[in-house]
Amino acid sequence: MRVAQLADMVEVHHRAHGVEGAVAMARSRRGGQFDPEVVDTFVNHADAILAGPPTGDAWAAALRASPDHHQPLDDQSLDALLVALGDFVDLKCPFTLGHSRTVARLAGDAAVAAGLDADAAVLTRRAGHVHDLGRIGVSNQIWSKQGPLSAAEFERVRLHPYFTVRILNQVPGLRKLAEVAGNHHEGLDGSGYPRGLAESALSLPDRVLAAAVSYQCACEQGHIGNS
Repeated sequence: MRVAQLADMVEVHHRAHGVEGAVAMARSRRGGQFDPEVVDTFVNHADAILAGPPTGDAWAAALRASPDHHQPLDDQSLDALLVALGDFVDLKCPFTLGHSRTVARLAGDAAVAAGLDADAAVLTRRAGHVHDLGRIGVSNQIWSKQGPLSAAEFERVRLHPYFTVRILNQVPGLRKLAEVAGNHHEGLDGSGYPRGLAESALSLPDRVLAAAVSYQCACEQGHIGNS
């Protein structure tokens, strides 16, 4: 997460001010906003890092360069990863801080109370941690807007569960989790989004997670997406 935070700002400053501007920004925030060790590594290799891959997919190149991209995760490590992903996306807006953790707890407890077996309850809880990953595909200007959304803005909001599925489906082992996470705004009457699924298409984990999300959104002032 510390690397991602710096990378986010470096990309913006590099695009606007070049390598020197990105380096100056990183140095000015070293030890404050950004981890000193991460900043030092970036500054020492800025030209090579910002040159990017000469051809091809930057994301694929980053995965190939990762020293542990083939390392399997045990249950504890997977849980830690999903919690971190949820925490990261919750940084999008002040009113969503802690949202994913709370939804995961509510959904997990509700799944147990509803009589789901242990595997289904774990699936529901894990989906709660990452259900809002797709929020990163929607502008902060929309999430933080004061007042009603325009039709176009709300259509963008309605896409965030779809983006969640697309992100999680990049990892073959998370595809079952992706399906549950992506259905968190579906409704039994078919009025939900993004797919407008009918009751017969929604599993019990889908329904439990959707209820947990709806409840928590109603408890959070300023939360968009509970329509």
